[in-house]
Amino acid sequence: MAHCAATLLLIAGLGLAGHPQPVAGANATASHKVVFVDKAELARLHPGWQALSDMKAVLSGETTADVAAHRGGVAPPSNPGSAAGRSRAQLAAKAAADASAALDTLEARRYQALQARCAAMKAQLLKGVEASWKAEAREIERSAAAETKAIDEAYSADLINARLKASASAVEAKVSKSDSSGMDKASVDAQVKEVQRQLESVESAHQAAKDRIRDEARAKIDALRQDAERRVDEQVAAYEAGQRILIAKDIASARAEIARELGPSSAPLLFAGKSEMTSDDSADLSAAVSALQSRIDSDVSSVVQDLAAKRGLRVIFDRRGAGAKDATGSFAALIKKYGWPAGSIATGKFGSS
Repeated sequence: MAHCAATLLLIAGLGLAGHPQPVAGANATASHKVVFVDKAELARLHPGWQALSDMKAVLSGETTADVAAHRGGVAPPSNPGSAAGRSRAQLAAKAAADASAALDTLEARRYQALQARCAAMKAQLLKGVEASWKAEAREIERSAAAETKAIDEAYSADLINARLKASASAVEAKVSKSDSSGMDKASVDAQVKEVQRQLESVESAHQAAKDRIRDEARAKIDALRQDAERRVDEQVAAYEAGQRILIAKDIASARAEIARELGPSSAPLLFAGKSEMTSDDSADLSAAVSALQSRIDSDVSSVVQDLAAKRGLRVIFDRRGAGAKDATGSFAALIKKYGWPAGSIATGKFGSS
């Protein structure tokens, strides 16, 4: 949409009626004097030149401040010799700057509203998936409890035997401490330590087996929760990305539409005010630059040919022959004197059909 709007901006703004046509005799015979005219130099006199320059500056990455600095801080009049032209250009520049600021504010508010919607959407989705993953988590916990019980049963006999041995050895050690026992105290102490070690080994293996089951269950539950949250994040991110594209396109389309109404020279002010340009913005301005460049070139050719025909001259626009006199200065003076024809960008009828 933004690209189409930009195309309409220049096609509607530049494709005006009244484009000057060469008069009869413009394609003069060889008997007419041949002169050379530098179209690039004369293009600088065209009322659309400043807009073209500004647009190219914006495409190259310059900001509104940079563009204004190049123009001395004041927008050029659509007709340099007209106070009304100056007034209109200044009003258009102010309107473009105000519109750009308003669109920036609107865009920021829409993004803030989008973030609030996304936060609410995420909370709602998390609440919805929580019931699902928690139901699976309860099944995992039940399964883990059953496995833990089975391990308790598996280790039950070993634990009972190890504890009975430990109790017996403890009694034996107590008896050995009596002087009348006749028992080897060192041997009894060693036996007690070995029995205690065996008990600790069985208990440790038993606890480790249960901890492994619990850890696996917790890992599965965490994976369920994280997967649910990831899917919610992806869903919210996809929605946000789509909405951001729509907002950017809407704002770019609005900028292009305003530029169409105010005229090509307002495009830099409308687009350069953005902190960064999107691909749609660049496409809009690229289309605008191409259309305006073509119109200026066509206007210069037609005006020069018209003036030349009325003076019995034949004009060439490249230096194929060394003998052709350079009449660029003379034609520049004529254009400054007579101005540009009705229906050109100089009339200020930007965006008219």
